[in-house]
Amino acid sequence: MKPERETGDAGYIELEEAMREEAERTDAVSDIPDAETEVPRDPCFYSSPFHMVHMSFFYSAGQYHPISLGGLAIMAAKIKWDARYFILLFLISFVFAGQFFLGFFQRWDSFFASVLSAVATELLLARILLKKWIFPLSAIISGIGLSLLLSSYLVWPYVLAAVLAIVMKYVIRIGGSHVFNPNNIAIVFLLFVLPQYAVSTPKQWTNGIDVMILILVLGFIAAGAAKRLDTVLAFVLSFVLFAALRHYLFGEPLYYAFGPMLGASFQLFTFFMITDPKTTAPRPAARMTAAFLIAFVDALFRLQAITNSLFYAAFIVTVLYGIPYRLISLKRRNKSINA
Repeated sequence: MKPERETGDAGYIELEEAMREEAERTDAVSDIPDAETEVPRDPCFYSSPFHMVHMSFFYSAGQYHPISLGGLAIMAAKIKWDARYFILLFLISFVFAGQFFLGFFQRWDSFFASVLSAVATELLLARILLKKWIFPLSAIISGIGLSLLLSSYLVWPYVLAAVLAIVMKYVIRIGGSHVFNPNNIAIVFLLFVLPQYAVSTPKQWTNGIDVMILILVLGFIAAGAAKRLDTVLAFVLSFVLFAALRHYLFGEPLYYAFGPMLGASFQLFTFFMITDPKTTAPRPAARMTAAFLIAFVDALFRLQAITNSLFYAAFIVTVLYGIPYRLISLKRRNKSINA
């Protein structure tokens, strides 16, 4: 007797059952229950347009089950696109635009050091703590983000930041989910503890307005796909409000007040860091409140001429607002379950 397929995933089991049902509906399942049916090798079989379509996909579950277009439709309907793929596309486009069009001149060794360190740490910790291998999508995103947000003449700060970001994701958790944005906590640590080795430079868009517009469009698409467009708009509008107040009430120069919005760090922070689906609140009102508070704390820091204010503001708001919100939400959820 053949060992059963190990899935451990309810969604995968549902997909398997749906595909079997579709195969049975089209009378395409083999009549031999315990034997594997070979894929037909007759050239005439493959030359038939009907069979080329009908047998376009084979699924092995003890025997080969040919799946029709209806089965493929069921399979496609059950596959849900992870919104983080849009964030990954946004970051990759940012990397290439910065290197070839916008004059960021980031070193490629820092890019690969960040990504590979994050991926290796994610795979290792997932294997040790979760007892399984995972696709390190989150680690890839974190590694690319760190390579863009940090600047250092050495490579090891990128490695340290990447490892720290992933480790903190597994260590600091509430209700089974990590609390801090991995990149934010890693950047805050390096900028605060090791400022002599790493900085976060507010890279400006040096040229190519068309490329900048393309990046911004991708940013809005990524935020929309992650269902965090409300967070982006709340933060940008709040930042504009406080920039205007700093200008008119405190005499801050107009360009100095609004200039950061043209920087790469601001764009990455807005479209990448505060829109993280895993660390932002599920309720729009809570996300928009957090965005407003980040802009408010950032404005206070800018009045005191504190550099890297965006990252410090996000960290402080997470501590003073994000963690209490998580704890209260967890308490309410447990109460409703036990009721």
